[in-house]
Amino acid sequence: MCVPLSTPLTRTGETSATCQEVCEYDEWFRRARCHERNLQHIPTSTGCENAAMLEVHENNIQLINQETVNGYRFVQTLDFSQNQISHIEPGAFLNVSNVKHLLLSNNALVTLRNRTFVGTERHLKRIYLDKNEVAIIEEAAFHGLNKVQYLDLGYNNIQSITSGHFLDMPGLEFLILENNELVSIENDTFNCLISLEVIALNNNKLTSIPNGLFDGLTTLKDIDLSQNRLHTILSPSDLGLLTHLRYLFLADNYINKSTDIVPFFEQSVYLLVGGNPFECDCGFQKIQEWYLNQSIVVKQVLSHSSSLGCYFNGSYIDVTAALPTNSCPTDDDALTSTTVKFTTIRVKTSTEELEKPKVPTANHMKQTVLTMSPSSDYSLIDNLCKKLTANLIICSVIMVMLILLFLFTLIVTVCNKYVKCKGEEIRKVTGNGGSGQRALGGEREQY
Repeated sequence: MCVPLSTPLTRTGETSATCQEVCEYDEWFRRARCHERNLQHIPTSTGCENAAMLEVHENNIQLINQETVNGYRFVQTLDFSQNQISHIEPGAFLNVSNVKHLLLSNNALVTLRNRTFVGTERHLKRIYLDKNEVAIIEEAAFHGLNKVQYLDLGYNNIQSITSGHFLDMPGLEFLILENNELVSIENDTFNCLISLEVIALNNNKLTSIPNGLFDGLTTLKDIDLSQNRLHTILSPSDLGLLTHLRYLFLADNYINKSTDIVPFFEQSVYLLVGGNPFECDCGFQKIQEWYLNQSIVVKQVLSHSSSLGCYFNGSYIDVTAALPTNSCPTDDDALTSTTVKFTTIRVKTSTEELEKPKVPTANHMKQTVLTMSPSSDYSLIDNLCKKLTANLIICSVIMVMLILLFLFTLIVTVCNKYVKCKGEEIRKVTGNGGSGQRALGGEREQY
């Protein structure tokens, strides 16, 4: 294919600008900032040979091959995000074997070929491939990446994944597959991910979760299955969930049987199931009792999800309202007999509702990667912890003030007693001294 004269080339022997000419280089932080330069290729390393961070995001780069990053052998963070990259040649990163963080978000990648990341196996920790057009991932695309901890494939067009894709990734802790086109998943897909802590499968087209999908994942803490097309969900044991979770998102699906949810009450700290069309039956009464018995902190977290309620004769009833007296005849005593005023049907959340807390996303992690410091906490939990810390500080201050007040009172009491005792001693001494002086005066007069 002919290349326009205005398009700089990146092949060996062809001229290109140097890093010293077009980038800002910070020698202290070893940071080369080449972003927003309208570059169509990566500048040569002249002047930035020792760079640990190479930022070429927000340019017009279309291709990455071995020559494009040649010379940056000390680089640890490569930021190619927000370009027009549609092709990465296998072996493109052979000359940057020290890279730890690879950002390829917001590009035009469609296919991830075998051996795409060869050469980075020793140090690569995080890969960001979100917001591309990835539809095909060849089975050995991530071959040998056993040190990678974070992989973001969110917001792509992925329709299927298999266990072969993750065979060489035992160190993976975060797997983001949100906002794709997944319809089904094989039950052994994640079996090799023995270090997995967070998995995001939300906003896909999953109609069911296979038996044993999470078998062997003993470190799993957060699972997001919200906004799929699930009509039922298997029990925790059938899914292979043998450990206690922190977050389990099942919100905004099509689950109408409350009994499917009840087994998960003891499985996670935060269970978010709002936005499902539950029936107002005995099962939902258990959901209501579970919800009302939660702590204020847990309720605050749950309130950030879609509204939780059930449907009775086509009308929506919020979880905090009284259920119809005939919804569960066997447990009528547990419910009030208040007449229920039904409201209009409301299937999904409205725009005024708050956004639900989510597992760490690419944007959140990306900000910390650029400063080369890991992050994986939830903003809502951080806020709650800050409030708790503030309360503890206030209590501590009050306790200190009370202790100081007690000590002050004690000191005043002791001082009063001391002054009183000294006063008596002084009076005694003064009385004795006066008599002696009078006697001495008499003797002087006689003399």
